[in-house]
Parts: sequence; structure tokens; C-alpha cells
Amino acid sequence: MTAAARWTMGLAVAVTWLGLVAIAIPGTFSDQGIYASTAELLLRGHRLYVEVWDNKGPVFYYLNALARAVSPILVIPLEVGWLALCCVAAWMLAHELPARGRLALSWIAVPIIVTGLRYDPGMTELPGVALALLAVAFSFRGRFAWGGAALGALALVKLVFVPVAGLAVLLLLVRSRKARSAWAAFGAASLVVTCGVLVMAARGELTGYATMLTRNAAYATSSGDGGSGLAGQLLTNLMESTPPGVIAACLVGVTLLLVPHPSPTGASPRTDSSAVAAMLFLGVGVVLTLTGKWAHHGTAWAIPLVVTAVHAASLVPALGAMAAWRRKAIVAAGVLLLSSWTPVTLLHAVEMAGPRLHSLTTISPEGSALADLGEGDTYARVGSNSDRAHAYGMGPWRLGCPDFHQYDFQPSPLLNETSDCLESVDTVIIAPDAVPKPGATDWNRYLEDVDALMAADFRCTVSEERVRVCVKA
Repeated sequence: MTAAARWTMGLAVAVTWLGLVAIAIPGTFSDQGIYASTAELLLRGHRLYVEVWDNKGPVFYYLNALARAVSPILVIPLEVGWLALCCVAAWMLAHELPARGRLALSWIAVPIIVTGLRYDPGMTELPGVALALLAVAFSFRGRFAWGGAALGALALVKLVFVPVAGLAVLLLLVRSRKARSAWAAFGAASLVVTCGVLVMAARGELTGYATMLTRNAAYATSSGDGGSGLAGQLLTNLMESTPPGVIAACLVGVTLLLVPHPSPTGASPRTDSSAVAAMLFLGVGVVLTLTGKWAHHGTAWAIPLVVTAVHAASLVPALGAMAAWRRKAIVAAGVLLLSSWTPVTLLHAVEMAGPRLHSLTTISPEGSALADLGEGDTYARVGSNSDRAHAYGMGPWRLGCPDFHQYDFQPSPLLNETSDCLESVDTVIIAPDAVPKPGATDWNRYLEDVDALMAADFRCTVSEERVRVCVKA
């Protein structure tokens, strides 16, 4: 590249990432508030899955806790780091491209694609996408030991993505025809997973982790509202996690895979990106059909679409006869189609940047209510995912009931565990969203039990933010 071209490319990358950093601020408005509270409680010495409950991978929480140990603001560079790993993986995959095209694809196109696909900052999908892409990229380049290590890390962060990346790695192992490569991948993956298991065992979290996996399996197979019978539920899972914009992006991706690769030497077993992308499409489709519940789960489609973008980038030289502006317009349109970005989603992401940043260092109404009580012993929380990081700034309290976020779709045995536990704590905070819901029989009965207990054994007040604070009489 000429000096002018380098400056232009550097400016384009800088502007892109300036916008991406604003979009990638996690905030504490939904599930992210639960993640923040869990990380804060880990820093207070609670054991994950045993004394504080959530259903995400252990390394995801350990990393969030380490970031928050310094400052809640550090979850932003952590999130940006995951996005950068996606770019590194794309850079490795695109090793045959010219330097300028490789840079533009990896550090401009790929992060736009990843953040456009139902991306919700601070969730577990982005770390899962990053590690899955790294596993594929290392294996794609023949570094199967590193690919296996990435798979092992993926198992400790986003277990449900392992079959997706695993299928692609398996394809590349088969086509490499080297038993040594298979042993290297398996050995590295096993080593990383073993290290994670040993850490959980040393912390007394391993049994709780096994219980979490069992509960996750039950949740994934639970019935929903969109279909009847097994077939209807599976279709509902896929459609809930794959809205129309993502479907359009996947159709564009599959179409691009059908275009022959123009490499003069032909596709080799190690560089056949279209076969790898096809396997990834298959893996994501199966996983989301079995486990998809929410729109942000659709971020998983970024895994095959990034590999598809690498494949499609090799087709750009075929447009050489066109005017430069037309080639650039086609490439830009392709990136936007693969990302499913729309002006509405972009505007919403930009508008939320300020409130999300502010929320990271703001003590929530529930945290303030506990802090106002002064020094206490044990507490419990009744409420769903309205948690705004209540454990941040709440004072020297200890969570007495591990499950501090409950939902109207949970079965009565799980809800009963929490209601029974409430008797053992000194203080209960009840979130504003802990209200009866039509048709939620188990949930409504649970709230009735909570209200009866509060009336009998606790003295309750209501804050200005409608948080009920109940202290044992």
C-alpha cells in the first residue's frame, strides 16, 4: 500500500472502531445487571453456582469479576477485546488476501457483521463467537493444538457453541488426514477443560456447575408459546433466535458460498472456506433449533457469516473491470446485508451508549436500599431480570439465597427452593417486577407464598423506586 492508502485505511479503521466502542458498552439494564451482580458477589467470596446462581459459563464470570475488581468501567475493554478476537480470527482466515483487503475485511467488515446480528453487548454470545472463530481459524491454518485450546476455552465460556465450532474443526481434521493433528487438538482441548474443572473443584463449585448444566438442559427443552408438540417447539426456537433480518443475511451468505472460489490453484483441503462455512451454518442451525429462546441468541449466525465474508472477499478481484466506486459500493452493500444492520438498530445502539455507560457506575435502587440499612448479615432478592447490578455498592451484605433472579416460566420446585430459603435471611428486597402474571400459575403461587411470609415474619417498607425492603421482625 502507498502512504496515502495506509493513512486512508487507518482512518477508516479508527472511525469504525470509535463507533463500535460506543455500541459495545454493556450497561446493566437486563441480563447484564444479573451478570454484574454475580461478578460482584464472586468478589465478595461467594461460590459460583453454590452461593450465587446463574447459568453461564464459569470463565465468563471469572473474567467479569476480574474486570470489576479494578473498576466496573473495565467491562468495556473486556467486551471490545472479545470483538477484537473476532477480527484476529478473520485476519488468520484471510491470509491469502492482499494486505489492504485483509485489513479492511478483518478490522472493518467483520466487526460490523458481528455487532449487527442481534448483538447485545455484555452477553455471552460475543465471547462464544470469538472463541468459536479462533478455534476454526487456528485449525484452518493447520495449528490444531491452538484450535483445540480455543475449543476448550469455549466449553468454559459458551458450552452450547462447542458443537458448532467442533463440526468445522472435525471437518478440517478429517481433510488434513493426520492423526497427530487430531491428538493435538483433543489433547489441548482436554488440558484447558481440565484446568477449568480443577479451578471449580478447588473453589467448591464443581457440584453446582453440574447442577447448572442439568438445569440448562431442562430449560432448553422446555415448551414455549409458539408451537405445539416437539416439531412446533423446535421451529419456534429457531424462529425466535433468527428474525427476518438475520434470515436475509444468512440467505445472502449461503448464496455467496455457491459462487466458485477463483483461486488459480483450486481449493485445498486446508483452505476450502466454503466447506467450513457450510458446516458452520449447519451447526448453528441445529444448535439454535434445539436451544434458541431469545433474539440475541441469533448472534451465533455471525460464526458462519464471518467465514462466508472471508470466502466472498476472494471474489472481489473478479469485479476488477468495474469502476472503483462501484466495486466499493458492492462490497459495502454485501457487508451491510451480512450484518443485518438497519438505520433503526444503529440509531438505537448509539442512543443507548450514554445511558449504558452511566449505569455501570450508578448504584441501583435495590443496592441503595440495602446500603441505607447499614451493616447487615444476609439478604435475598425476589424479582426477575430487572436487576440493575444490585450487588454493586450495597454495603457489607451476604447473599443468603443463591437464586436472586426468578422467572414466571420456572417450574414450581425451583421457585419453592427460593421461597423456602427466604425464611433463613435477615432482609428481603422485592423488585418492582415481582408481580402476578396472567396464566403463570406457579409464579403467582410463589409470589403469594412470599407475600404471606413477609406479612407474618417481616416488616416491609416501599422505596420511592417501588422496591420493597423487608426486614425480619
